[in-house]
Amino acid sequence: MSAAEFILQEAQTEGLNMVCIGPLTNLAIAMTLDSSLSEKIENTYIMGGTLFGKGNIAPNKEFNFNFDPEATAKVINNFKNMHIIPWEAAVDNPVPKKLEEAIFDKNAEGKLKFLA
Repeated sequence: MSAAEFILQEAQTEGLNMVCIGPLTNLAIAMTLDSSLSEKIENTYIMGGTLFGKGNIAPNKEFNFNFDPEATAKVINNFKNMHIIPWEAAVDNPVPKKLEEAIFDKNAEGKLKFLA
């Protein structure tokens, strides 16, 4: 199963929130396969872009958005409940170690799923 197909499968879950911490290519491909995808996802949180021109691959370029600008545009133009966390905010506010451990705990209960 491809990442795009996995996204479509998970989108059948009511109340799905997506957290995108990489390029948006697979999400854009999933949207191509199902044009109603954006209506099925409750919230989409995206780490990408730059607020003050402080990029991570060049002074004004952030990797996730720069990697696939067409996918980025497709997602940004079609998702309604979208929250963008720019590069600077992600760097200035690291994930606490306990939360990081909980996210990657394979034995944790709940609805949290992580797709690498």
